[in-house]
Amino acid sequence: MITGIPGVGKSSIINGFVKENESFNILEYGNIIQEFIFKKYNINERNRIGDYATSKDVSDCDKMFLERICEETFRDLIIEAHGIVKLDFGYKYEPFRGIKKASIDGIVMIEASPKRLIQYRLNHDDKKRKVENFREIELHQGLLRNEVMTYVSYLEIPGYFMLNNSNLRSCIKNLNKIIREIKRGKSER
Repeated sequence: MITGIPGVGKSSIINGFVKENESFNILEYGNIIQEFIFKKYNINERNRIGDYATSKDVSDCDKMFLERICEETFRDLIIEAHGIVKLDFGYKYEPFRGIKKASIDGIVMIEASPKRLIQYRLNHDDKKRKVENFREIELHQGLLRNEVMTYVSYLEIPGYFMLNNSNLRSCIKNLNKIIREIKRGKSER
């Protein structure tokens, strides 16, 4: 599972990794929630999902997500997910209730400096995400870091924290190393 706050570069790094490692498939949790919430509430703005999604909606999406994970049994699977959502009035955490059943071998959190994230979101963000200031980005990444540490402790799997240094080639190379280490650790367990 690979996670990180919005705009940190998860999709770019994962897509670059998958181009080099064709045995992998990507399943993005955000797309499942987006599809479900857009249809249910008749909205079409990704940054408004958190304003509408209820705990029951997230639970229903977890079930759909697990079904899709089970369909991917013959390929290596990278799950791309967020765990903490920024709302106008704070941050919302919705646990992935199916995480134990998903047979996750490791979690990678991709982080970036708040300055880099602000620059990216102001200049290149076509998804129109909610803008966070420097302090909010630090808080958001800190909350997600705590979530990752909780999950890896609960599941007894390795957790990795990777800095997006704005060099895509270097980030893909680092993710390659991490994935190899996760796979090697799985074979030793």
